[in-house]
Amino acid sequence: MYIHVVNRGDVMWKLADYYHSTIPQILEANGITNPNQLLIGQSLVIPSEDYYLYKIRPKDTLWNIANKYKVTVNEILLNNTIENPNNLIVGTIINIPQKPKPTIEVNGYTYMFGDDAASIINEVGDYLTYMSPFAYLIRQDGTLQPIKDDAVINAAIQNNTLPMMCITNFSLTSRGENLASVVLNNPQIVEALQNNILSTMRNKRYVGVNIDFENVLPKDREAYNNFLAS
Repeated sequence: MYIHVVNRGDVMWKLADYYHSTIPQILEANGITNPNQLLIGQSLVIPSEDYYLYKIRPKDTLWNIANKYKVTVNEILLNNTIENPNNLIVGTIINIPQKPKPTIEVNGYTYMFGDDAASIINEVGDYLTYMSPFAYLIRQDGTLQPIKDDAVINAAIQNNTLPMMCITNFSLTSRGENLASVVLNNPQIVEALQNNILSTMRNKRYVGVNIDFENVLPKDREAYNNFLAS
């Protein structure tokens, strides 16, 4: 945390910006209700990026505080020296550990191939975790219909984007439910399909596989789940 002594001309939003904090955090840490009434010479506690600073209020309990800030009671105890967790002293300032901001992974699909696809990936690669050329169509014997994905894979790798293989059971002319049924209910075909997927991944430098089976029949639910689990 930081301690800031209010000077002439100080306003709350400038302090929050300067210390990389937020106005609500500063208000909460200091028990201030009106951010426009700062007093020259007043000492303000400025929360750090790793913690919220919270001032104990009447009727506060560790459980209520933890629930409010989405942390555990144990996390609060580990980050503070609290003599009696069941008897909090009103006015005491404690550290509330901030949870790291969630990150997301993004998978982009492209139905284009060759240089056209590579140029698009060069434009948006910084925003992607994975890139999936769409798609390898499964066949009834467990083989895969090849696609010209070399340029897409190379562009993805050059942009620090992970190439992810995509397989599917449908096309522009077929919903794919019968194809999926034939494949999923034959253990020999399933094994052949799995081997072909793994072989393609190794040869093409794919790091994962996205199984995009659609229109699977209700009767094939268990077979589909078994395929995914294996």
